[in-house]
Amino acid sequence: MGMTTSTTAPAPTQTAQKRPSSGSKTLEGDRIVSLLGAILVLVATALTWYSRDVAVTIGATPANSSSGFSLWDLREVAAWLIAGAAVFGALMPVVLRVDERSAGRLTVFAGLGIVLYSAVAIFQVPALGSGVFDTAFADVTVKTSIGVGPFLAIAGGILLSLGGIATAGDTQIEETL
Repeated sequence: MGMTTSTTAPAPTQTAQKRPSSGSKTLEGDRIVSLLGAILVLVATALTWYSRDVAVTIGATPANSSSGFSLWDLREVAAWLIAGAAVFGALMPVVLRVDERSAGRLTVFAGLGIVLYSAVAIFQVPALGSGVFDTAFADVTVKTSIGVGPFLAIAGGILLSLGGIATAGDTQIEETL
């Protein structure tokens, strides 16, 4: 009598890739880029956007004075709008986790708005006074110059937009997988 033994092969294990559910996403690279852009914009509003430089020469003695103005000093409503757009854009991908494509588009729109306003602010300089005054006793030169604020706001708006583009693109990548 021969004894037969039967062996059954174990069922192949299925390795399923788990996708993170949209409700429990961690802070991804696109969101970090958006947050960095928003922080840069907020810092930019507090930095010098414009400066008024006054040079006075009495005889042979020169005296110089410079006053810096932030966006909050000159255009408070614009500063609130830019700061609000930065916060709004950075929070959209976190708040609207269910619809990442819309969140990404809103973030891009907020970033582009910041870039557009800041670019216009470079060319539309407020009237802080400028000119040259020559008298018999003194020469006075007053000029207004652009500070670093609008340039940093443009950089922050670009980062915010890039983060939004990446967020919107994540949805398209997940749909094709």
